[in-house]
Amino acid sequence: MTPSNIPSDVLHDIRGPVLLADGLWWVILLLIVLIISAWLFFLKKGKKIFKAVEASLVVISPWETALKELLLLEKGVWQTKEQVMEFYVRLSLTVRHYIEMRFNIRAVEMTTEEFMTEMSRSSLLMKDHQLFLKEFLAGSDRVKFAGSLASMDEMKQTLETARSFIVKTIPMENVGGETQ
Repeated sequence: MTPSNIPSDVLHDIRGPVLLADGLWWVILLLIVLIISAWLFFLKKGKKIFKAVEASLVVISPWETALKELLLLEKGVWQTKEQVMEFYVRLSLTVRHYIEMRFNIRAVEMTTEEFMTEMSRSSLLMKDHQLFLKEFLAGSDRVKFAGSLASMDEMKQTLETARSFIVKTIPMENVGGETQ
């Protein structure tokens, strides 16, 4: 049914499906090849970039980290009661972080009592190290929680004892400057 005002030569039948032009499939193939090539190029370059970044990362051992923190504590000013408490909080946290990183014993989140129980089950710490830690943490807790006062000499001695513990527990293969 043709409307009377449209000429009959303007109207056409419905066309069948139109296939891609003969040259268009080459463009699609070229795009696929380019995408795969770019992916392979970036994959290869990405490995080199990641290796370069990985090589530039410096791994700091637990004992290096702890000894640096002890140096900072040693250089600090600890005169008031609050400062002395902060000194012992930071010192015991340093030792606890070191134990956690070095011996894989969860030390930071535990109370001293819980830590002592966990530590006694571990075969990684020798008995003399366990005895040191028991005395060290008990002394730190007296200052932190019971308000006990500590003299500058006691603070220096406690810090040196902590440093000695850390140095004594460095793995033998790392003594002499190598890091883990």
